[in-house]
Amino acid sequence: MKKLYNYFWLLFIIGFLNKLNAQSVLIDPANTTSILNAQSTTKGLLPPRLTEAQRNAMTGLTAGTVIHCSDCAGGVGPYSYNGSSWVAMFSSNSVSYSVGQSKFGGVIFFVDDSGQHGLVAATTDQSVGTTWYNGNYINTLATRTGVFGGANNTERIITEQGAGNYAASIASQGSNGGFGDWYLPSKDEMAKMYQQIGVIPSITAGANYWSSTEESVSNLQSTSTNAYVTVLSTGVSSLQSKSSNARVRAIRRF
Repeated sequence: MKKLYNYFWLLFIIGFLNKLNAQSVLIDPANTTSILNAQSTTKGLLPPRLTEAQRNAMTGLTAGTVIHCSDCAGGVGPYSYNGSSWVAMFSSNSVSYSVGQSKFGGVIFFVDDSGQHGLVAATTDQSVGTTWYNGNYINTLATRTGVFGGANNTERIITEQGAGNYAASIASQGSNGGFGDWYLPSKDEMAKMYQQIGVIPSITAGANYWSSTEESVSNLQSTSTNAYVTVLSTGVSSLQSKSSNARVRAIRRF
């Protein structure tokens, strides 16, 4: 009885506000096309407003969930959860991309919230076994781990180590699809590759693949002797001596 009373009290308040503001909100379970019918000539509908971190921390999501993101990398605005990821609901560019597409010289394995940008993996290895270093254990400061960080790492490694036949240099010399901006992926970019390993062809099971992420040392005068490798078929990442041999799979961003 109390719930029924509260329901009628809510309807009374809505009706009273409708008269004041010349607008209406109708909940109609019998309607075959929409259960909620909001009408107004002066006001809009305000979804929950979250930061990107708050949005990504949500759990138990149902496809169709809508929020307004205040600082998302894919742009400020409304996002809808499609059952597996958040998708920007509006974009000035009508073209969007998805994981598994053969585009931009390779295979797309990561797409950001905008649907317009992401990462592409080359379709074959650029080396079946090479070292990370160019013969000397120098500190290159290639310590970025995050998505899109591999390009900066690769540039730093080549700047410090110069010309030679080593992982970063080999990756940067790729020209698949006519593109000249291939690079050695960072540690986290390799994690993204593992998450979509099913769409990336010709990955050698059980083999180490070099990342561009160097071991960070607390003293810049210290020698940096290790860098991260990932077994792409399992996702396991670990530090290995820069003089070790590992495979190379280049990526690029679009």
